[in-house]
Amino acid sequence: RHGFMWFGASSGLFRYDGQRIINFPNDPDNPHSLGSSTILAITEDESGIWCIGVEGSIHHLLGNGSFEHFPIILNGAKRTRHTPNRIVADQRGHLWLGGGSELLRFDIKTSQFTKFTSEPSDADTAHVRALAIDHVNQRLIYIQNTWLMSIAFTPNAQANRLFDLSKIDRVVGVSIRDGIWLTTNNRLYKLSNKLDHLEMIELDAEKKLNKISLSQWDKQGRLWMVYNNRELASYDTNTGKTELFPSSPYDIGNRATVTFLSLYIDGDDQLWAGTGSIGVMLANLRNT
Repeated sequence: RHGFMWFGASSGLFRYDGQRIINFPNDPDNPHSLGSSTILAITEDESGIWCIGVEGSIHHLLGNGSFEHFPIILNGAKRTRHTPNRIVADQRGHLWLGGGSELLRFDIKTSQFTKFTSEPSDADTAHVRALAIDHVNQRLIYIQNTWLMSIAFTPNAQANRLFDLSKIDRVVGVSIRDGIWLTTNNRLYKLSNKLDHLEMIELDAEKKLNKISLSQWDKQGRLWMVYNNRELASYDTNTGKTELFPSSPYDIGNRATVTFLSLYIDGDDQLWAGTGSIGVMLANLRNT
């Protein structure tokens, strides 16, 4: 929103302005510092940066560099289990948290958490993942167990089942671009506009593209994916063509030691990839 890139790590929150990196660490002696040593997820809204710490609280970065902290409290009790590791912001003053056994909504104005019922009711077997905001239809899209789910951004919001995913491989990602797209271990699916069937897209006839874990859209209509933990591929919706980039144009030496942990494409079509060993990689996609 202000030209910064934000990164979460095991040593706190980091901001990059194109020239230098500033660390916002956790200081146990300072209650206004980042309240967690490890950041699991980050999002942004009009009020600034929000992140989830490993201890299960939401942390809000204020303009003066200090933090507000919001522990997850439901029915008067603080949650310490099933820490969410995904967070997205809608345009109505809410944060949505998933990745654990529950879907939670945080009202920024009232600082109240709302839990949306898990199915099955057993919290130890339910799993919420792959959150995405559908801005056109004003709803949240997410995966819960084997169901594609939605929640409309209305005062009486309720969870609704959209499509049964039990007959396809485990879905690892959901994204919105002229419809709802799903990625599995080695395939891409698009849900029909009538929500009655999935179109399967065979990404790689030679079956080299496996273990898809991350995906992001660029402005040119290409879906970029991480596969085998350390390789990149793109699928072009305009041509139907898939390209694999096992090394070039991202040749960084010994790829066997690199694992991609996060993927993000900014407004200038630059791809940012967080790794587990060499920090952050950056690639310009406009000429790719």
